[in-house]
Amino acid sequence: MQLKNRLSIVAVLLAVIPLLITCFVIGVLAYQEGKAAVTKEIENNLVSRRNAMQAQVERYFKTISDQVVTLAGSTMVVDASRAFSAAFASYPHAREAELSLSRFYETQFLDQYRQKNPGDSLSASSLFTRLSPTARGLQSHYIAANPNPLGSKDQLLDTGDNSTYSAVHRRYHKALREFQARFGFYDVFITNPQGDVVYSVFKELDFATSLTNGPFRESGLARAYEAARAQHVREGHFVDFSPYMPSYNAAAGFISSAILADDGTLLGTLIFQLPVDEINRMLTLNEQWYEQGLGDSGELYLVNQNKMLLNNSRFFVEDPGGFIAQLRSFGVDNDMVDNIEQQHTTIGTLRIDSPGTRAALSG
Repeated sequence: MQLKNRLSIVAVLLAVIPLLITCFVIGVLAYQEGKAAVTKEIENNLVSRRNAMQAQVERYFKTISDQVVTLAGSTMVVDASRAFSAAFASYPHAREAELSLSRFYETQFLDQYRQKNPGDSLSASSLFTRLSPTARGLQSHYIAANPNPLGSKDQLLDTGDNSTYSAVHRRYHKALREFQARFGFYDVFITNPQGDVVYSVFKELDFATSLTNGPFRESGLARAYEAARAQHVREGHFVDFSPYMPSYNAAAGFISSAILADDGTLLGTLIFQLPVDEINRMLTLNEQWYEQGLGDSGELYLVNQNKMLLNNSRFFVEDPGGFIAQLRSFGVDNDMVDNIEQQHTTIGTLRIDSPGTRAALSG
């Protein structure tokens, strides 16, 4: 090859190589910028989703706060509070009914409780012995002798014992039960100023108990009563979700308000047990994560102050067995994993202690 041709080729190469290098660098930079733009768009979408869900959850809690305050101030609940408190105080105590109630605790309730909490060694007698004579009498008639099965004790309108309490219950139960069902609350309670649960829609074992010295004096329900009693004003007081034994250790939150007479005298408290299912439905987007733009692995979740999850994890819903196996492989506490498996839920059973949850809880 002639020197002239070689020089031409070299000259071309010297011209082309920098051009190729420049094109390559520009291509890499464009790719990186494009990738960063896509990543930022995804991040913005997730932040937008999170903020929208936060607003929805806040609206939900504002709504139920308004509901408890409004109902507590209604003429019906003010009158019901007076009537139930008076009837509770005068309820006759029949000692012969105690045996059937004790059997109910030891058999029906404990059997159901152990099915849902296989590793729990709860003693039914420790609950029963802390019941007052009035609590034993009312629970005997409205729970133990109630012909409806567990979970349906609210269907009983009148025990037929001709007591003043039964007459009051017959007068108010239908309206309060309709309110509870229409707005999806798990239960609705009325207490007297001293902390006795003088009325409950659902009639679990918290019914008729004392929230100051009874078996559930350290529960979320007791904290809800105390918050409303202490503040002595008609406003909503929220108690965080935690395992609630009368509901078989399912996670339960409460919101309460004082019931006041026209002159400001405390007549009692009104308490709602919150429906964790509704919160779960919101956070899981009706289990339509992909359709709602979260792809194959995105999810939203809500934790309480103890970092416990208040909705079911997407990964648990889609593959319970695989999720449990993965938790075990990650070395998650065995008792926690066993509880998730036994309860078949991550609601109130899975703690998420991550930088994200710590940052969110710290504000």
